[in-house]
Amino acid sequence: MVLNNTRGRVSKLKERTFLFITFNENERTAFLKKLDNQKEETFHNGVVVTNGKFGKYDAVHFHSPYQGNESQMPVMNAIQIIKPDAVILVGIACGANVEKRNQHIGDVLVSKNVIDYDFHKDNNGKIEQRGITVPSGNTLYSLFSQRAFKWKEKYNLAYHCGDIISSTVLLNNPEKKKEIFDAFNGNPKGYEMEGISTVRICRDANIQEWIIVKGISDFGDGNKRDNYQVIASENAVSLCHYVFSQEGLDSVPKVWESSENNDASGSVVHQVNGDILSENAKKTDLGKNNTFGNVTINF
Repeated sequence: MVLNNTRGRVSKLKERTFLFITFNENERTAFLKKLDNQKEETFHNGVVVTNGKFGKYDAVHFHSPYQGNESQMPVMNAIQIIKPDAVILVGIACGANVEKRNQHIGDVLVSKNVIDYDFHKDNNGKIEQRGITVPSGNTLYSLFSQRAFKWKEKYNLAYHCGDIISSTVLLNNPEKKKEIFDAFNGNPKGYEMEGISTVRICRDANIQEWIIVKGISDFGDGNKRDNYQVIASENAVSLCHYVFSQEGLDSVPKVWESSENNDASGSVVHQVNGDILSENAKKTDLGKNNTFGNVTINF
């Protein structure tokens, strides 16, 4: 849980903090419908979160006012304030190939890995992948992938676990979509826009437990409808709520302890699993000098 903090710092209770992030209004509406005992809280830099009970667990919801590349700064600020132990991106995504994957609107994608498509080279029409593939949190993926089958049986809904391509560029062209998925031999289950930038921020903050759970609202072919987004968002939230309504999430490792100090440079230094880490000094293999696009991360 997150407690009030007059100086822009967050004190935390001992239980784990699960942060759910949404990026459009349909996603936010679907999640808040399932969040009980809601209490909204505003912090010094304008970050607004909603605390509540999601299934059996305390949870924090943050809604980014922006999508794609522009979501990096709001998400960074929220993670800096909330200091979660696990991050779940829940909402909508583009599905893969309908014929090959037997996918339908409303099916839910669960990320085993996220593929960074922002770093690639177009070599005479042939895409050469330059980004890396990052695995989701071991604990979260294990719980979601194991429990999704019973969720499917209970609600008669479909899910697909596997790789998800992530890029900050909107995909809304069937030819471009085929080009991208062909570059990965058709293996990825879908495509979304906020995962890879959030993963970079999580990794920089030493948060290893994260996962993308998003419903298919379109297939990147220009056929986008609001009602598809509603269905996709509600189904993704349904799977998350099912998983969080059962025991087992206490196995998610804690990242943040309650102690927090400043180093000589004025950077915030956090106690992380017993080790003192300066976030300014920490580098990540997902970016250079903690800079992503136009965003530089300094906790």
